[in-house]
Amino acid sequence: MAVWINPDTTCGATSTVGGTAGGGAGANEGSTAAKGVAPPGAAAGAPGTVPISDQDWAGALADGIDKVGQLAISATGAPGVEVAGGLKVLSTMFRGVRLGEEAVLSVAAERAAQLSAAIPAAQQGRITMAVGLAEDATGAKRVLIATSEPRGYLRPGVVLREGEVLVKGTGHAEADIAEYARQNGMRLLEVGATRPICSGCASAISRAGAVPVTPLK
Repeated sequence: MAVWINPDTTCGATSTVGGTAGGGAGANEGSTAAKGVAPPGAAAGAPGTVPISDQDWAGALADGIDKVGQLAISATGAPGVEVAGGLKVLSTMFRGVRLGEEAVLSVAAERAAQLSAAIPAAQQGRITMAVGLAEDATGAKRVLIATSEPRGYLRPGVVLREGEVLVKGTGHAEADIAEYARQNGMRLLEVGATRPICSGCASAISRAGAVPVTPLK
């Protein structure tokens, strides 16, 4: 998908999907140039245009979806948490988009998105919860949940599902999951978190033979 915008126009975000151009509010419906999209036949990289990748487009859309989820919580309180959780799953899928690949939402990424929506708004930027998908010695899959809060404290509204294991670590949630899997002879497959994963935790995940499935710092 080739998308080009003209930085000199005043339109909003622009995308071209399946050959159909859509402009921001106030754009002239009949003019491709007014929407900031390179006219048909224009060379890629033509003067006055800036390339927008699939990843940029998907990320911008994901940000918008997250904002709608937060508005739902602000407007309705507890009922909005479930709505925000569903939207967070959708935005996580968009963040996973890569050019030429199909976005596949992992178990850890989906659960991390749900936990993120369940954390009270006042603490969402202060604590991190992580989810690990591991395989035990029998080959059974296990979902490991960790938090950056002391002694595995879970904020009101955050509830574990049946069969999930709460990891009570002392450091970063993602690294605690990696260490728990090692100590218990589990093969860690993937790790996701409610906030961007720091480089130290990303290294711990990699050393465990697993992959991070949510954004890195």
